Amino acid sequence: RIAVVILSKNYASSSWCLNELQLIMECRDSLRQTVMTIFYEVEPSDVRKQTGEFGRAFKETCYGKTEEEKQRWRRALTQVAVIAGEHSISWASEAEMILKIVMDVSNELPS
Repeated sequence: RIAVVILSKNYASSSWCLNELQLIMECRDSLRQTVMTIFYEVEPSDVRKQTGEFGRAFKETCYGKTEEEKQRWRRALTQVAVIAGEHSISWASEAEMILKIVMDVSNELPS
C-alpha cells in the first residue's frame, strides 16, 4: 500500500535498490501505490539529475549495464526525486523526523 523510499548518497551504488525503485514507481503508476520519500543527507536535485556523490555512485553502478536498464533507472530516479518528502538536513533531530514519518505513514493507512 505504501512504499517509503529512503534515498542516501550511496543508494545508487546498489543495482538491487535501483531495480526495486523502478518496480515501486511502476506500482505507483499502475496501482496508485503511495510513495513517500526521505532524502537522507542527499539533495533531491542530485537524485533527480544524478549529480554529486549520488551521481558518481550511479555512474559506477551503470558501468557494463545496458542502455535500456540505465534509462529505466534514470526515469525512476527522476520520478521519485520530484515527490515531496522529508529532507534530513531540515531536521535538527533524526528522532523527530522519524516520528513525523511514522505519523505520516499511519495517517495513510486505513483505520
